Amino acid sequence: MASHRTIRIVQFAVGALAATAIAFTVMPHPDEIPGSIRPRGHRLPMPDFTMADLQGAPWNLSAHRGRVVLVNFWATWCPPCREEIPDLIQLSQRDRSLEIAGIAMDDGNSAGVRDFVKAARIPFAVLLPAGSSSLTELIQALPTTFLIDKEGMVARQYVGAVNERTVRQDIDRLQAED
Repeated sequence: MASHRTIRIVQFAVGALAATAIAFTVMPHPDEIPGSIRPRGHRLPMPDFTMADLQGAPWNLSAHRGRVVLVNFWATWCPPCREEIPDLIQLSQRDRSLEIAGIAMDDGNSAGVRDFVKAARIPFAVLLPAGSSSLTELIQALPTTFLIDKEGMVARQYVGAVNERTVRQDIDRLQAED
């Protein structure tokens, strides 16, 4: 007859195995963990939008279908936004197949945005939303960046400053998709 201690050890081992099995069953796949690229079938469309760039020309998201697009919501008064600008500049200069659009959330301060863009030598499109829009109202924190696949679907959302290395890896994955 097994001792009471042996029974307790077996019960503990079975319980630990059951807990591990349950954890692996309900744990999300690595591609579904927040902050990673969503699998193709789980991506939602980025709402199409048109906004004026700093020269007043319209910039339309759907015009860039077939390319990977990075849409970055930022403001000149936002320290983390200012920190990530050099990395976004590097991305735009190193990868001509990547489209970047920065949406300046400076509440009508277009002169300040123009001055900042000129001083920072930002080479990508900087857009100015016209007042309140359904797209800009969805943004809860700055900076917020959306990585959009070639079909116009949101593959990843970054909240907070992005860095070139992380974004580069994600872009490479999307550009490799057929």
